[in-house]
Amino acid sequence: MSLEVHLVSNIGRRITRNNTTSRAHSLNEIEVANPLFKIEVKEERFKLIEVIIDFLNVENSLRYKPTGGNTFCNIYAYDLLKLLGLYLPRVWWNDEYIELINNNQTISPVWNETVKEMNSDRIFSWLIEFGNKFNWKEVNTYDSLSVIVNVKGTIGIVVAPSDTINRKGHIALAYSKKGVFWRNTVLTEAGRINYKSSKKCWWKNFETYKFWYYDI
Repeated sequence: MSLEVHLVSNIGRRITRNNTTSRAHSLNEIEVANPLFKIEVKEERFKLIEVIIDFLNVENSLRYKPTGGNTFCNIYAYDLLKLLGLYLPRVWWNDEYIELINNNQTISPVWNETVKEMNSDRIFSWLIEFGNKFNWKEVNTYDSLSVIVNVKGTIGIVVAPSDTINRKGHIALAYSKKGVFWRNTVLTEAGRINYKSSKKCWWKNFETYKFWYYDI
């Protein structure tokens, strides 16, 4: 039985890019049209990634706007990947329920009871422990990630957990953006400043960081 879990609105409430509540829940204003991993032509995968990034409009959507010292890199990463048909947890099972699910027991996701919210620190640990089971493969350098993103036509993720220098961890997604003459790997992220595309190597200011790509 799959461990993949999402919180969905069961009372008919619309969860959109411009809601500032229910950030633990999945967006329900559109559905996944065609999962990235089912698209055979690499150029079409590139196009889909950019279409979803344009749709989410991270630089202007209220869902990702920093507020009261809170930032939402984890939520943006989750939303983008989910709309591509890929999995990164926004919530994850509390430990005692994982064994039950692995023993084929049906457990319902209940916020703050059976599941917990996943911040960048928890996602970092999750990728190390569970990432491979969900097709996330680790690479050692950003240069390697950049090459793979372009060659495979996939998406990558950079995660740095909180440390003694930085009070909060951070997450960004790496994708291939079409330029005039060639493609460039850039980052899209929500944080203190939200970027549709950026080339800032922010992780170099962290003590620990890792890179993964989704294996198409």
